[in-house]
Amino acid sequence: MDDSYDIGLLLAPTQIAVTQYTDAVDCPLQFVLSNSFKKSKRRPPLPSGSAHRYIGTVYHRVIEAARKGEVGTPPTRPALERRWQNELSQIESEVQDNGDGVWLPFEQSHHDLERARLRCITIAEQQQVSTGESEVPFQTAGIGPGTRHRVSGQIDAIETQNGRTVLKDFKSGHLDDPSGKVKPQYRDQMLLYAVRYFQSRGSWPDALCLVNKSGRHTELEWSQEQAQATFQSAMSHLDFIKRTIGSGGTLREERIRNLANPDKGLCSRCQYRPICPAYCARLHREGLLIHQESKYSLVDTVGTVLHATQTDTRIHVRLQCSDNIERSIQSLPVQAQCLGTSGAQPLPTAVDPISSGDKVMVFNVRPRRSLYGAHEAPVLSVDRATRSFRTPSPEHD
Repeated sequence: MDDSYDIGLLLAPTQIAVTQYTDAVDCPLQFVLSNSFKKSKRRPPLPSGSAHRYIGTVYHRVIEAARKGEVGTPPTRPALERRWQNELSQIESEVQDNGDGVWLPFEQSHHDLERARLRCITIAEQQQVSTGESEVPFQTAGIGPGTRHRVSGQIDAIETQNGRTVLKDFKSGHLDDPSGKVKPQYRDQMLLYAVRYFQSRGSWPDALCLVNKSGRHTELEWSQEQAQATFQSAMSHLDFIKRTIGSGGTLREERIRNLANPDKGLCSRCQYRPICPAYCARLHREGLLIHQESKYSLVDTVGTVLHATQTDTRIHVRLQCSDNIERSIQSLPVQAQCLGTSGAQPLPTAVDPISSGDKVMVFNVRPRRSLYGAHEAPVLSVDRATRSFRTPSPEHD
């Protein structure tokens, strides 16, 4: 792999957040890249997440404010409405600063923003304001000696109900998987919170509860043994990643590239896939990858530009793809992104408009008509989260 993929030295994480446990188990490279770019100014302009993820953050912040008594005791609707708007404005500012402004304004990109606002305020009105040490949310990072500080995270609420200690976590997405069971990643998170509670308080909680965006409470069946086993698994995976990375490494090194696990199904929601060697190699082999089972799902594609037509702000591209299919991509932004041009310029930078002969990868586009297979996607249209990258490495050809 050439210097175009030299995005700097990747270091082994020293902690694993509760919400990162599933990623660390299923795809260690995603976990490493996420930690490497979390607060870095060197973050590449990768494909965006979603408006729903950002509104979910607003949802959590408003609920937390209600529990802390920052919007009245008990919470009042006028104060909650003001808090929602303040938190929304703050998120909009953060999105603009981190280069993810494609989702702004949220009124257009989030199809159900007003309903989400009303739902959040209704749930926040029902929250118990924390009044004692046993009820306040606890910060799990940095508590006690030994391995305790190696798992971090913050539970949304600790409540005492009829003499029982209940850990609660609010989720703005769906709690259940397609089979109707609680999503495994949510269950694992709650088990880790239970261990952290035990480590910080010296006793186990009596119940673990998830609360969905409609306010429905789901109490989990669990055991202390299951919680301890999940914690030990988190420690084992963290140790494995640290041993693999050692004092640091780059994506050009095989031991680092081998941390990727594209068969686990995380790629479709991973924004680091443009710089993941394993994913890029698969995309080049197959020509087009479908993200979900929906017939209008977002897809990624790669190909050589046969023809490009440009306006002042947009470009229409016809590609010859590696699966021997020609595809048209309509209304791409004029400025594509290049994964670096030399060792002296290791990060993605804006380049001249795409032209004939360029080989490009395009992420997060949608089929213009129902899609049941790669050969049925001749025309793709741009989504808000679309990003285009010139491919710098002949290794993928």
